[in-house]
Amino acid sequence: MHIHHHSIESAFSMPHGSGAMIEFFDDASYVHSDLVVFDRADNALYAVLHGRDYFLGHITPDLAEAFSTSTKVLLSAAHHTGKHLKLHVPLKISG
Repeated sequence: MHIHHHSIESAFSMPHGSGAMIEFFDDASYVHSDLVVFDRADNALYAVLHGRDYFLGHITPDLAEAFSTSTKVLLSAAHHTGKHLKLHVPLKISG
């Protein structure tokens, strides 16, 4: 699923055996988020970076079910150096 909102272009997935994953396409700084919040009330995802919440988008019911059983999420993005950043952060479930 591809979401574009407020200049944060990202994709959400559950790669087989890898757990919850969010890939950022435009800005690698979101890989350094402190945590990701999943709001079950409306299937919305938010990245928390430097104390601010950034809306990432809504996910499908299938992904929502999978995200709701996860405790962490892998954040991934291409870096301007040509390398790929990947960091696990906590996933907080609300709603």
